[in-house]
Amino acid sequence: MNPFLIMLLFLELNQDLRNPVLAGFLSKPTLRAVPGNVVTTGNQVAFFCEGPSEAKEYHLYKLGSQDYLIPTALLETENKAIFSISLVQWHNSGQYWCSYASTSGTSENSDILELVVTGVYTSRLTLSAIPSPVVTAGEHVTLQCVSKEPYNMSILMKDGEKFSSPEPLQKIYSDQFGALFSVGPVTPNQRWRFTCYGYSLSSPQLWSVSSNQLELLVSGTLHKPTIWAEPGSVITSGSYVTIWCEATLPTLIYLIYKDGNPEPWDQQNQIVYNNKAKLTISSMTELNTGRYHCYSYTITGWTERSDTLELVVTGVYNKPKLLILQDPVVTVGMTVTLSCTSNHSYNWFLLTKNDQKSSIHRTSQDKHTRLFLAKFQVRPMAFSQRWRFRCYGYYTSNPQVWSEGSDLLELLISGKLKKPTLRAEPGSVIASGNNVTILCEGTKGNQPMYFLYKEGSPAPWESQTPKDPGNKAMFSIASMEKHHAGKYRCYSYNSVGWSERSDMLELVVTGVYSSKVTLSAVSSPVVTSGGHVTLQCVSQQAYTSFILVKDNEKFSRLVSSRDTYPKRLEAYFTVGPVTHNERWRFTCYGYYWSSSQLWSAPSNELELLVSGTLHKPTIWAHPGSLITSESPVTIWCEGTLESLMYVIYKEGSPEPSYTQTQTDHNNKAQFSIPSVTRLNAGRYNCYSYNYAGWTERSDTLELVVTGVHHGKPTLSALPSPVVTSGGKVTLKCVSSKGYDWFTLTGADQNFSSPQKAQFIHTGQSLALFPEITVASSKSGPFRCYGYYTNSPHVWSEASDPLEIHVSGYPAVTPNLSVHPGTNVSLGENVTLLCQSSAPVDTFLLFKEGAAHPYLHQKLQFQDLQNQAEFSISSVTSALGGSYVCFGSQSSSPYLLSYPSVPVEIIVSGPARYQKAVIGVSVAFFLLLFFLTIFLLLRLRHQNKDRKGVQTETHLQHPTDSVTRDKSHQKSSKPAPAIQEEVLYATVKVTQHADSMELDVLRIHEKDSSKDLYAQVKPCRLRRAEATSSSLMPKELPDSNNTQGKGGKVLVEQADTTDDSNDVTYAQLCILTPRQGQVNLSAFRQKSPS
Repeated sequence: MNPFLIMLLFLELNQDLRNPVLAGFLSKPTLRAVPGNVVTTGNQVAFFCEGPSEAKEYHLYKLGSQDYLIPTALLETENKAIFSISLVQWHNSGQYWCSYASTSGTSENSDILELVVTGVYTSRLTLSAIPSPVVTAGEHVTLQCVSKEPYNMSILMKDGEKFSSPEPLQKIYSDQFGALFSVGPVTPNQRWRFTCYGYSLSSPQLWSVSSNQLELLVSGTLHKPTIWAEPGSVITSGSYVTIWCEATLPTLIYLIYKDGNPEPWDQQNQIVYNNKAKLTISSMTELNTGRYHCYSYTITGWTERSDTLELVVTGVYNKPKLLILQDPVVTVGMTVTLSCTSNHSYNWFLLTKNDQKSSIHRTSQDKHTRLFLAKFQVRPMAFSQRWRFRCYGYYTSNPQVWSEGSDLLELLISGKLKKPTLRAEPGSVIASGNNVTILCEGTKGNQPMYFLYKEGSPAPWESQTPKDPGNKAMFSIASMEKHHAGKYRCYSYNSVGWSERSDMLELVVTGVYSSKVTLSAVSSPVVTSGGHVTLQCVSQQAYTSFILVKDNEKFSRLVSSRDTYPKRLEAYFTVGPVTHNERWRFTCYGYYWSSSQLWSAPSNELELLVSGTLHKPTIWAHPGSLITSESPVTIWCEGTLESLMYVIYKEGSPEPSYTQTQTDHNNKAQFSIPSVTRLNAGRYNCYSYNYAGWTERSDTLELVVTGVHHGKPTLSALPSPVVTSGGKVTLKCVSSKGYDWFTLTGADQNFSSPQKAQFIHTGQSLALFPEITVASSKSGPFRCYGYYTNSPHVWSEASDPLEIHVSGYPAVTPNLSVHPGTNVSLGENVTLLCQSSAPVDTFLLFKEGAAHPYLHQKLQFQDLQNQAEFSISSVTSALGGSYVCFGSQSSSPYLLSYPSVPVEIIVSGPARYQKAVIGVSVAFFLLLFFLTIFLLLRLRHQNKDRKGVQTETHLQHPTDSVTRDKSHQKSSKPAPAIQEEVLYATVKVTQHADSMELDVLRIHEKDSSKDLYAQVKPCRLRRAEATSSSLMPKELPDSNNTQGKGGKVLVEQADTTDDSNDVTYAQLCILTPRQGQVNLSAFRQKSPS
């Protein structure tokens, strides 16, 4: 803001705002608000400040604000400025004025405009007229404004303008405050619409939300409008009704008023059509009942009020019963008494004829039944009209609120016209919940009206006038229930009169009892044309009768049930002779004599399969007839193009398994089983039906389910899985399960003749499939299965596939060699090399007696040498045996070359490195033993008398030697043929001797497999020398050659020294032959006496 404006503002703020500094002689402007000075919060308002033509600048001021507002628009041609507030808030309320400036100075301020903002307080007020908003022209009326909020003041507004001075709100109830306003005298030439507001004295420009709008209805002198209701003035609770108001003069507004309301009905719901308006009530309730009037307002004023419309709601209370005290079929002129009864204590009963009030009677109470009733007498006087009656009950305190109307009672006038025909579609036997249509057809001529009457009902069931030119009526029951069951007749009526009654139609409801019955053919549902079959209907429910139905129509008379087993009842029906040119579909039902039209749920539908003369269809299974358990399978049936239906039948079933109606005319049908179980296994046939009748049955499809019995058998070839072309092989199938039969399949999965199982001493069962001829064409792989006699189509898991190879293709003989040799030690590595002189890309290595190749190798690229290496590491004893190899082409893997020359691989004891480790270990322990013996002998020699002449030798056998020997014998690992047992020897020398030898001692006389040899020689202690081999007995084999030949003897010569201390020591060994008996008698010598 520039300094000039700041100074101007300062001067203005220090002057009296109502007396501007430069007012001079200029006229003051006018200020008004559009749409008015009472504005709801959130709305917009515009201030118009209008001055003379010389006005150049306009300002708007608000009391309490130091700033002024600049115009948002300036209309120079109209000498006015517009100040707009687009979104009014509470702080916009207050007192406003404006001024303008011209070349002559600043004008005087305008008059003050007070802007009121409503809706600041959300507590709503209620405005009503006391006693009624209906006022006669020239009269006064009192309006009451009521609030639950304790506002200080209340103000009355008429058409958006203040109508009266504010009135203080007085407390009228504990939670209500009110103010009264007097209005009048009213005139009929204007509208009187009011609202009221509340506010606090502390903020008089901040008002509450508006009350309801109350319009006074001034009864004028213009012609009154007409009021009526559609579809009538008696409306069922919850239904809609439309109130119409029609005036004779062009009308600006219609108002509908209900007696007793504090204000007219909501005007916004009235839709105006030329000279009439309608008010729709979408759902009639008790609150809508009452006496209604309508008013209209024209440019000249208000009309008189209309006549009264009394609106009644029905269905609020329980309906009474309207009965005719005789047959509802009467003759003209007969007096008929109708009785309206209820167990509710209604004060009044009202009878309507054709929905119009006929008569009203006060109720009385029957002393015996305690029912409230009223009797009405009527007399039909003409054939040309209908006589339809209802009755209602109501209370004196609320005469427009009625009970539900009784069932419609229409008197049927028995005439002489030709009786109509009556039938039901789709039939007279209908499942509970399903729909049925009852057709009544009369004679052609005048358009008749038809009446359906159920026997035992007090009134006709339904009536209908056909809309088309036809002469029949259709009575539909959307959902069949128990109460619909019964015997029906129909009547027709036209301008001539009434017809005779029709023949009876008996309508039956099925599924009333949930206990289902079962229908089956006693022997089989497959019947030859012209034959008979007996059907059996069985139930666990104690039904008194059974009935057989064919294609939803009764087929046989009822048959009484009979007990056969505890809690089982049954009945038999004979059907025949059957023909092949129609379908024979049956169901049966059970029911009780006491309610013969209420039947059980239907049995299964049983269709007889009539073996006809037409060409039989073809049946097959995809992917095949041999299916693994829980896998999907589809059974196909293919007939002729004329086939209408296909049926699949499984042998042994009491009814067909699957039925399919042909729709796309592709002359075949599929029946899918998504997950096969043992229940699906068996023999299947299919039938087809066309316009000419039934075909012959198809060939039989045997559907086998495998994998049901766990534990697959083992399949092997005898004598070998490799056979020359044209040769024969025997296949052996073995299982640990006790199967009764075994069967074999080849590459095409065709079954071989099953073989009865043989049981062997091992507890296994086996079967041989002998002399199977093998050709050069592929016939494998083969698999075998086991099954039991009582379920021949339920098989075990398949054996592993066995491929039979044909040798001689190509006609070459490969060469097989072993590296490093055929004698192999345990743990070593070996390589078998198979070479072919002809080009092959696959080599197979077979071991004698094996059912499958031992090793298989396919060359990744064309090897110019045509050879393959089969490397085996860490050889075990199981590797031993005879081997051959073959060459083959991957394009024909079952064709092999001639076999190579067999190679025998022998697996012997430990490997060389293992032998070296054993040798080093033995040498170490022997050295340790010798040192121990040496120390013991030296110690004993020093403690004994050297002059003794007698020598004693004591031998001690270790206690664990026998055990150790046995454990060595039981070992499965390669070991030396002779087991050593070392004995300790104590030698006493009492005289000098140059040499001494101990013979073999028989310390184990009972065990001839163990011998002891010892050699003793006295010597002087000196450094040990190597034992001379000459001291070894010549009869003993060399130690290096005894391994593996049955025995070993260790003999050590005593060393001599220069030391004068003589000592004798010895080493003794037990020879224990492991493989074979070693003869040691040549080494035995008698001891010297």
